[in-house]
Amino acid sequence: MEGEVRAQAAAAALRSLFVSESRSCIPPRPIRFAALVVAIAGLHLVAAAYAWHLLPHGFPPTHPRFWVNEVLPFTMVASSAACIVGVWRRRERVTAVALSLFPGLHAGIAVGWLVVFPVTGQRVATLAGVAAVVLALCAVGVLGRARSRWIAAGAAIGVAVGIGVARAQRGPEPATHPAERVRALSPLATGELPAWVQAGTRAVRLTIGGVQIDVSPLLTFTSRSPDRGWTVFADQRPRDDVHGVFGVTSVADNRVHIEAETVIPDEVYSHLNTFCTIQITGHHRLFVAFSPMVDQRIEVTYSEYPTGKPSRFAFIDKDSDLHVVQSSTGEKGPFTELARGHLPAGAPLGITLFDEDRPIATLELADFATQASTQLSPTAGWRAPENAIELTLGWDRPDAPAVLFITLAGTSVGRGWDSVGHAPGLYRNRIDVKR
Repeated sequence: MEGEVRAQAAAAALRSLFVSESRSCIPPRPIRFAALVVAIAGLHLVAAAYAWHLLPHGFPPTHPRFWVNEVLPFTMVASSAACIVGVWRRRERVTAVALSLFPGLHAGIAVGWLVVFPVTGQRVATLAGVAAVVLALCAVGVLGRARSRWIAAGAAIGVAVGIGVARAQRGPEPATHPAERVRALSPLATGELPAWVQAGTRAVRLTIGGVQIDVSPLLTFTSRSPDRGWTVFADQRPRDDVHGVFGVTSVADNRVHIEAETVIPDEVYSHLNTFCTIQITGHHRLFVAFSPMVDQRIEVTYSEYPTGKPSRFAFIDKDSDLHVVQSSTGEKGPFTELARGHLPAGAPLGITLFDEDRPIATLELADFATQASTQLSPTAGWRAPENAIELTLGWDRPDAPAVLFITLAGTSVGRGWDSVGHAPGLYRNRIDVKR
């Protein structure tokens, strides 16, 4: 009898041992779907690292792009790492907060893009919304209803950050300086011109010693946004609300005066535009010298897009200093300074063209510096402003056609399709050309 009792006790103990072991083998809920958690976190970690690599840098902490381009990617990397560590160390609270941040972030981007960009935001909002729903379902499957407070906290943080990201993409207030208020335009006179000058309907052609210089002096917008958003999502149908006129007069046998006026009735936000375009053909090797540093000649070189051979461009900063810089790849920063000089307030900006050592012509732009925006470009980074004078060749030969794209406020330099503004008013472009 005693032996039977001992046998039953041993069997019960053994049975309880197996039951307890089987229950202890059931892992906490986040660990059960460890592969899914690691996949979500890893995907966001890679995306954050790649975004940091692509985005322009060099913004001050007071600029919203500092927080989006510099801080946010590292925050996402930290959240992804917290997810992985939380799974590994079985920290349910950490996993709940970090994992629920991802669907919250995408939901915030979806809501923010719709609110901030009511005209062009539907595509981004749809994609972000779908991502938010998928990630939310994954988070619910992993976390269940446990730790609901921590799930709500992570999601709330993500939503707030996502809305902030959307708001940071909105073009800032225009910082250009029109010459006058909006008014009706009158035709500008074109008198009798010397043989080396021909005036067309949109441009003036100057023929000097076998070199042709075509000057297009009217402010022209190529891509625009109706709500300060990315122009890649905007309808680019032609618009006729921007009007301009120009005229050409002869000052002397070797000097002509070009004057253009363009009226913008309302704010215009754009990615690409030109205040003035100068195209040069017939040269052997083209150099330019700017009036603030007349002894420093800059060769106009070929550049590639979006990456490859570096581009060269000049800009005026808020202290009226003219910088000539070269990009690292394509038109992307960081930028290496090639020349620098100070342009006195109100002075015209002179650009002298050289064919090898032979001076061809000098063009003095009276109104570029006084009307240009000097606030930081959201796409260029590295302290480069919205104004630019881009120097480029049509192909990789020194005698290829060259173009100088001059803009008061644009985002051609750098990465992205962000739009920046031109304030309403009349923009004047007076150019004296001396051969």
